[in-house]
Amino acid sequence: MIILGLAAASAGAPLSVAAQPAAPDTGARRAARELADKGFEHYEAGDYAKAIPFLRDAEARFHAPTLLLMLGNAHVKLGKLVEAMVFYDRVASEQLASDAPTEFVNAQTEAKATLASLAPRIATLKIVLKGTTADKVRITIDDVEIPAANVLKPLAADPGTHKIVASIGGDDGGRAVFQSVTLKEGMTKQIQLVFRPGGPVTPPPAAGGCASCEIAAPRGDGEAKISGLAAVALGLVAALRRRRR
Repeated sequence: MIILGLAAASAGAPLSVAAQPAAPDTGARRAARELADKGFEHYEAGDYAKAIPFLRDAEARFHAPTLLLMLGNAHVKLGKLVEAMVFYDRVASEQLASDAPTEFVNAQTEAKATLASLAPRIATLKIVLKGTTADKVRITIDDVEIPAANVLKPLAADPGTHKIVASIGGDDGGRAVFQSVTLKEGMTKQIQLVFRPGGPVTPPPAAGGCASCEIAAPRGDGEAKISGLAAVALGLVAALRRRRR
């Protein structure tokens, strides 16, 4: 069982749902404890995907930085570094009360350290469009739509293979371009998506530009880099959450 206010929140130790100075009602606290217990059991068993919904529901009933920290840890275990950054950033940026529980303070310290070590591992994807503009194209990455305002911005991405689909319709002919890209940790990769008027659906050619090429690995791990990645990650996760509704 997870004991409220007593246990540490780091991976490998029971999760604390310590009481804040202004504690919520007993019912919400009890429900959070039960959900957190189940989530921690799955986490300890290595079933991180099952742990996440329980931890998320527990945090929705009782806000605790320790729960957010464990959510971040579970996402890292699954290789979902971008979403993990969001949870760590929430913990690191929270203004704790002067009399906040020690567990909350320790969780924040750990989150800040993890952000610094995780940021260099995030990959970056840059999209270049040829034959269309960002306001006319719909782009999805792994079936998650990217807001038009973000299409041409550097996109934080998890290491691994991703499927990119860009499509235009209406007066532009209802065409699409598909591309698969594999990102390594810390890599910055640029892809070119080419729409030729009236042409068939084909992968973008390399001629006249980089169809898919590595640009560089990120340098440095300062606070500006961390906050920038977290901001991009927040945008991607928000898009994912909108899709799940």
